[in-house]
Amino acid sequence: MGSLLCRREASTFDYQIEEYAKINDDINKAVNLVMDDGHLSSKLLLRFKCQNLPNMDFMSLTDAFLVLYENKRGSNWEEVGRTEIIEDSLNPEFVTPIELVYYFEENQKFKIVAYDADEFENRRLDISKANYIGEAEFEIQKLISARHGVFETNFNDPNKAFNSALGLVVITYEEGRSAHNQVLEFNLTAENSDFSPGNGYFFIVGKKDIKNPLNFIPIMRSEILKYGDDNTWKLTSISLSSLVTGKKDNSSIDEITFQVSLYRHSKSGNHKLMGNFVSSIMEFIEDNSMITINGQKGEEFYISKSNTKLETVSSFLDYINAGLDMNLICGIDFTGSNGDPNMPKSLHYIYNPQNQYLAATLEVGKILLNFDNDKQVPMFGFGAVIPKYSTQVSHCFAMNGNIFRPEADNIAGIQECYKNILKSIRLSGPTYFAPMLSMWNDMVQFEYTKNKLKYYIFLILTDGVIHDIDETVDCIVQSSSLPVSIIIVGIGDANFDTMDFLDADDERLFSRKYQKFQERDNVQFVEFNKYKDNPHLLAQETLEELPRQMLDFYQKRGIKPSDLKMDYVDMEARDYFSAKGMEYSQKLSKLNYGTDIAQVMTQGIPFIDE
Repeated sequence: MGSLLCRREASTFDYQIEEYAKINDDINKAVNLVMDDGHLSSKLLLRFKCQNLPNMDFMSLTDAFLVLYENKRGSNWEEVGRTEIIEDSLNPEFVTPIELVYYFEENQKFKIVAYDADEFENRRLDISKANYIGEAEFEIQKLISARHGVFETNFNDPNKAFNSALGLVVITYEEGRSAHNQVLEFNLTAENSDFSPGNGYFFIVGKKDIKNPLNFIPIMRSEILKYGDDNTWKLTSISLSSLVTGKKDNSSIDEITFQVSLYRHSKSGNHKLMGNFVSSIMEFIEDNSMITINGQKGEEFYISKSNTKLETVSSFLDYINAGLDMNLICGIDFTGSNGDPNMPKSLHYIYNPQNQYLAATLEVGKILLNFDNDKQVPMFGFGAVIPKYSTQVSHCFAMNGNIFRPEADNIAGIQECYKNILKSIRLSGPTYFAPMLSMWNDMVQFEYTKNKLKYYIFLILTDGVIHDIDETVDCIVQSSSLPVSIIIVGIGDANFDTMDFLDADDERLFSRKYQKFQERDNVQFVEFNKYKDNPHLLAQETLEELPRQMLDFYQKRGIKPSDLKMDYVDMEARDYFSAKGMEYSQKLSKLNYGTDIAQVMTQGIPFIDE
């Protein structure tokens, strides 16, 4: 995501305002641009207790403490923090938490090491002088996705063949709360005649500039209010994290100061600054008196406040802890432009143990599947003749050959499913997304009415231009009002301009069919080739926007984590594919077809092609 809206070298606030106005007037984008450089992060406090540690002392029991290390890619293990020392216990429960920053899109690896102390100031303790007990490595996603947020793992010693007596560690976490989790809401109303009737007015909210505390950096602009027609601006919502300067996680509400600047609008773009006022957050909320802005020509502009409050916004982890299940669905491009799978230059080269399609599913899947409870991934292909000796091109087929049970089991199952299908199909074309997206949308709509605990990630891997752009836009616009994020990974060296268009970062897509705009930005496109030498970066780039997209869906609907629940489900048709199987069995029965025909229907013949 881009940098700050204004140029940092600007010397005056007016100049910053003009730069801001030229670039973007959208409140949401303005707020997002100043949040964590585009990363959605969470501060976690990890707590630890151990069970059945070995006794390392002769005359007493083990004096244990723990040290947490993080493996930063391309470097050695770096210490994150330590617990206190607990004397004479083989089952210590530590009070001191260890703080770390969690990034959803990164595969963060940690190691917790247990030591027995001979000295009792462990902050200054030389680790080499402590007695090593054992260690346990874990990925942070394993902790986040653990049932009830409790993760257990055994200590081991890599230098020993047997580790059964080294004990175990139990890890829990809580999310550190800060300004990140709160939003300031308010309405402002113009109250006196010094506001000239017929003129337009808007205001800019600015955060204090850490480099020059006398300046304020614009982060949000209101709409233009034409005084006399309606004297109240629309409700303003500002994330407090966007108002923080310096180290955001360490800032308290009492430290946050902001500026509101009033402008008279000019069609020429030379907007006139009428004046401004500065306030702390708590003063703004608690002081109900009228705001007075003194104009440059002696005017006094009176502005009243209403609906002023701080709202706590639920985080991504709040929804995960409430039981939200993130369901991955995968679609792979088998059109002829990929090349003959038997030829080395093919993107589907069958003898390449880790081609780009396999690498992309591995890097994205190994993070997402930590949040998928059953690890079952529906796998679909498009653009191929199936079976390969037939003539019918399918634009949506189950890669495991069973359209009513199209799931592959975990990463290994995904990759096995991919390798097996290449033997059974003939690559063809054209490239259509809409048949597959339409079916997936139907599936989500069907299941969402019964189970609010699911959010869906559509992962599409493709090698180039699609040929049903209008229909695909219709499907994406439809999906934007469902609990869906779409990730498109471009494979190979083709022109991906169409994919960039679908990503729609700058302007929402419009559906002619539904006569409406995309409700929210729920598409992310990434080119694999940009990350082929560092595939782990592919997952970071691909998944970076996902938590924000998920939060956007639920918060727009006022759905809090406590609202998530599974409604009653008919156990005879508990999911979309089971329901379709029942539907087809009933149709076949009415047509007096035998069960053999029903069995044939499950052997890779797609029911969604039209």
